[in-house]
Amino acid sequence: MRVRMKIKISGTRDGQGWPDRGGEIDLPDDEAEQLLRYGAAETVTEPEPDTTDEGEGEGEQEPQDTDPDPAPEEPDEETATAPNTAETRPRSRRKA
Repeated sequence: MRVRMKIKISGTRDGQGWPDRGGEIDLPDDEAEQLLRYGAAETVTEPEPDTTDEGEGEGEQEPQDTDPDPAPEEPDEETATAPNTAETRPRSRRKA
């Protein structure tokens, strides 16, 4: 199953580094489904781009639409700022 990473995972898989956030990787179904459950990846639904040289140079190619105002990327979950939820206890005062 082909998935697109939503977070950056440190370390390696089969001796290769994990793709960066937004990168795609083919994984066994059970491994991909685990990443999907954890929200670490999303299923790639569009087909991979055709990289064959078929028809190159024949006729004119149509211009591809590009988004002039792309949406801003969300910060990585690893670097996102979380609220401080640590409990603090009052400091005891020493009597001199």
